[in-house]
Amino acid sequence: MEFSHAAFDLTVALVVISGLMSVLERTFMSRLVTMDFLHHGGMWGDLLILSVVNGYIAPHLTKNSATIYGLSAAAVALTLVAHWAWAKGMREHHITGHMFPAHVYSVWYKDLSLSGWMHVVTMSFLLGILLVYVVSPMPRNGVKGTFVLVFLSSVVANGRG
Repeated sequence: MEFSHAAFDLTVALVVISGLMSVLERTFMSRLVTMDFLHHGGMWGDLLILSVVNGYIAPHLTKNSATIYGLSAAAVALTLVAHWAWAKGMREHHITGHMFPAHVYSVWYKDLSLSGWMHVVTMSFLLGILLVYVVSPMPRNGVKGTFVLVFLSSVVANGRG
């Protein structure tokens, strides 16, 4: 099965950049927030599992521009809604993290850190690839392997974050 090193590398780079921003904001490994970057399971799932998923599925994604643009826009919209919901839930439960280190404004996009905005970019990219994957022809083994890896990623993400 083909593998796209570019998709793998871009995924890793997006997560690493988000982590570096978190270091600069002092939320990477910190007691200043209740869930720092290092202990957020979703970051590890993105870095170690979804990077591999993207590498395997990218060569098989449709090349239809309208499909790619439409589903990418949907991914951005869904990502923004997810961050709105996370901010609301974290604020209600008095949880802070690398994405929302404080709830000063009680407006999700104002409380979102630079690392959090980088997470918006990263998640939009990851979700966009997965949405395009859903409508793209894939080899049978690729579908099975992708299912297992995405499932493992959700287990890792929900283990601590």
